[in-house]
Amino acid sequence: MNKKRKEYDYRNSVFSEIEKRISLLDELIAEKEKKISKGPQGSLRAVKHGRGYQYFRRGEGLPDCGEYLRKSKRSIAGELAQKEYDIKILKAAENERKALEYYLTKVSGNDLTDVFSKIPEGKKCLITPVIYDDEEYIRRWESLEYEKKGFPDNYPVYLTNKGERVRSKSEIIIANTLLLMEIPYKYEFPLNINGIEFRPDFTVLNVKKRKEMYIEHLGMLSDAEYRENAIGKLNFYESNGIVQGDRLIITRETLKHPLDQNVLKNVLELNLQR
Repeated sequence: MNKKRKEYDYRNSVFSEIEKRISLLDELIAEKEKKISKGPQGSLRAVKHGRGYQYFRRGEGLPDCGEYLRKSKRSIAGELAQKEYDIKILKAAENERKALEYYLTKVSGNDLTDVFSKIPEGKKCLITPVIYDDEEYIRRWESLEYEKKGFPDNYPVYLTNKGERVRSKSEIIIANTLLLMEIPYKYEFPLNINGIEFRPDFTVLNVKKRKEMYIEHLGMLSDAEYRENAIGKLNFYESNGIVQGDRLIITRETLKHPLDQNVLKNVLELNLQR
């Protein structure tokens, strides 16, 4: 496992997984609190009797040995047993949640990602860190140089807010929206898949997950030949493990349905800011 892979694992398997676990615990705690509040009063006493058990409900106003629950009241025994279990689960979940919150509180501001950021600037250039903070990671990712793809003669000039030349008005919208949302991106950055060079419209970075993803804009879906070529390209991506919902983001438009910036923002937020 190389250093880059270790970095990804650290980001994903620690903080992200803890947050997911806390969210699940919150749901469990709320569910059990509600269920316990609706459960029957008292507690259950189980006594071995022959090959089976006899059940007694204990509680205020009942005999010390408890109220015997006949077969006709066996459902109450089940509810009391479940309540006892739910109370123990609730306590365990609350204790686990407190422990995870305590860990996050103690680590926050002192985790591995913060160590490099606290090194003096003059020393950073001499160090090979185990993991970069987000700012340094983005800077290094964006600093990778590459040869830009050219434009045909007399091709219309479309410029983004960063002054980059792109191939359509819709790509201006995508680039400017990425810039507005502070999502790091590279335009037509080369991607090698099994020896074949691709140029995704945009290569973007999910900073939280330290994950590189690709945006393909299907801008001429009203054209039959374009559709066929686009489907072939998407099939090639997916046959090589780059699938929508994981590393591939697809935007689209037709003459009747142009690119909607609000929809675009929702798609980008869902895929790149969570």
